[in-house]
Amino acid sequence: KQALTLGQYLGLATIVWGCLNGSFFGLNMGNFGIPFLENMKEHFITTDQLFTLSLVLGAIQIMFGKFIKIVNITIAQGFRYAFSTIGWIILILGLGASYLLSSNDIITAALAKNINIAVALVAGVLIMILNDPKRNVFMNILMGIWDIYGTVTGLLGDMLSYVRLFALGISGGILASVFNMMASSMSPDIPVVGTIVMIIILLAGHGITLVMSGIGAFVHPIRLTFVEFYNNSGFVGGGRKYSPFADEPKIAVNSELKSNN
Repeated sequence: KQALTLGQYLGLATIVWGCLNGSFFGLNMGNFGIPFLENMKEHFITTDQLFTLSLVLGAIQIMFGKFIKIVNITIAQGFRYAFSTIGWIILILGLGASYLLSSNDIITAALAKNINIAVALVAGVLIMILNDPKRNVFMNILMGIWDIYGTVTGLLGDMLSYVRLFALGISGGILASVFNMMASSMSPDIPVVGTIVMIIILLAGHGITLVMSGIGAFVHPIRLTFVEFYNNSGFVGGGRKYSPFADEPKIAVNSELKSNN
């Protein structure tokens, strides 16, 4: 029952998302000849917007993981040990907000430059100097440089991993469109037989598309959660050491030899 309810919610979300994209089983809804849909054609989500949306969702999840990491470090070690992560949050959010405000002409370019400098200075102190209260300043600077290298390359790779959501979003529509073309081109000209062949190709093709899209909708988010999100949230898995053998070998003694002795 729970799986059926989940499937209903996911199916409803798929229908809504398909309407936002203007796609229905690989068909462009703007070409249906319906005046309302033709007027809405300009408001459908484009592939560029879908690509941007996947990156935005990735940034939101990664930043949420950073906040969780601050909480975990504060509980386990103390607030001072979370300064480096706080610095990265200030840097990312500060530079991102400055870029959005300046690109939309809300603030001037000169003010955005001053904001970027202030944000970089505050974040740099937290990342480079106050990253570990137990180490000296010079060691913190060296470790801060290494942290910058690892975090920048890691965040870049993590953000690009969320592009798989974009690929997942358009792959189903492309496959459905391909099967539609196959059904229209491969069906014979015989009236009854052609219709039957077209229906068979459409049912098989769209069935395969639905199954593959359904599997991908579960697999890819789980992968992003276990790899990118857990990595940025500072999650450390537990577990027990695998010991296939006993600590001390046990020697079997023959009962007959034992009785003779």
